[in-house]
Amino acid sequence: MPLSETQHAAPPNSLDSPPFSGDFLPPAADLSESSSPLSITHFAPDKIPDPEVELIVDADSAKPYPVANSFATMHGMNQPIILVSGSKGGVGKSLTTMALLDYYAVNHKYLKLIDADTNNPDVFRCYGSTTEGEVLDLDDVDGWIRLVNICDASPFKTIIVNTPAQSNAAVHKHAPILLDSLRELARPLITLWVINRQRDSLELLKDYMEHMKGGIVHVVRNGYFGEEKKFELYENSALRGTVGGQGGKNLFLPDLADRVTDELYGKRTMISEATQQFKLGDRAELQRWRTAVATMFAEVGV
Repeated sequence: MPLSETQHAAPPNSLDSPPFSGDFLPPAADLSESSSPLSITHFAPDKIPDPEVELIVDADSAKPYPVANSFATMHGMNQPIILVSGSKGGVGKSLTTMALLDYYAVNHKYLKLIDADTNNPDVFRCYGSTTEGEVLDLDDVDGWIRLVNICDASPFKTIIVNTPAQSNAAVHKHAPILLDSLRELARPLITLWVINRQRDSLELLKDYMEHMKGGIVHVVRNGYFGEEKKFELYENSALRGTVGGQGGKNLFLPDLADRVTDELYGKRTMISEATQQFKLGDRAELQRWRTAVATMFAEVGV
């Protein structure tokens, strides 16, 4: 499949609420002069209320699957823009994005995938045939302009962006195009920042937060690199307090067995397909991980 800006029809999933008509804002949102101004720096108070978590039954596994009322719904906004980032290779951005796509599919929500890793768009290769999406170069200003236009055209779709390594350089140059559009888009901007246990993960996060002052950043500690207690460098850093002070949460992505991860990437298989096609033991491990990841996403109401 060519890696040009190829679009695919979205699967006929139902949304919690129908697409908005007329104005791009849901009825609950009021951005008039008389209303309280919407802060572009923070979309929520310092302490975000925990979303109400419920359980639905995953048709693939017939087991309870945790979901939550979305952050956008609770705050009367259009659907969010979610950036999965880390600005370095090998931290688990692609797997986190695939997990998020799977979570949305189970939750029956409309979305559009933007894979900004133009050199190796593995997420688009796995999901592009069934999920509406495209490969978009965010190293170029035209890519950011198109991203804003996509967000503007489909306010009822969550925009999930898988970012490449070294994405902070593009953020320095072009992020104001998105940030200056957030008020009119009336969308929350949520970043899932995936880290390993190395210092440069934190340095890159600090740099990102200094330039991307338009939303909420949740830090995702990738369990592939060790248990939660091993992320001591981040846990003892001032940056952790900064994240929490701006409404972000500290999440933990559970480790998935290497053999299952390798098979997902090797066969370019969607997670939902893998739960049906892989060998029994692999499927059991994948479903364990899948349920744990759903709990993680439900915690922040994405």
